Amino acid sequence: MAHELLAEHHTSYDAVRYVEDVLNGVIDRVKRPAAVFDVDATLLFNNPRDDTVTANKPVAELFHTLREKGVDAFIITARQKTDGSVVYVADQLERCGIHGYKKLYMNNKQFVSEPDPSRFKIACRERIRDSGHSIVLNVGDKWTDHFRNGENETTRSLLHPLRYYTVVGDSLGMVSLKLADHEP
Repeated sequence: MAHELLAEHHTSYDAVRYVEDVLNGVIDRVKRPAAVFDVDATLLFNNPRDDTVTANKPVAELFHTLREKGVDAFIITARQKTDGSVVYVADQLERCGIHGYKKLYMNNKQFVSEPDPSRFKIACRERIRDSGHSIVLNVGDKWTDHFRNGENETTRSLLHPLRYYTVVGDSLGMVSLKLADHEP
């Protein structure tokens, strides 16, 4: 399935403003709107030198803006789920001011040996959709946060890795915001 590129952005702030404008005309027209966010290099930045995290400010602000508008937020991460890791991630999110989300999905036993994280993330988005939500936005830093691995590979190879892209979503969501591979 080909996905239509809506816009290319040079900064995360520009990308977030664009997404907010697009969603302003959508949120009130759908039943049970939902937004899906990745964790690492999306909601949070990890500092490998001292194991601290900081919020990705523009994305965290988008998270809160959508929550204020009544959009249910779901968080999906490819981090492996254990009792300790669930508490650890929830604590990281809380310390960075990310709270009020509907559910945190972490990679479980069913997908632990799966080399392609997109299968897990797509399965989670299907569960969200099947619960009666309309996913209006999906945000992540990797193409596998948005599409099956290998899907649109030719198009994606032509795009700049340090840019932010807004694309028309797939059958599971209306709009996807692909963040830069890493903050410049």
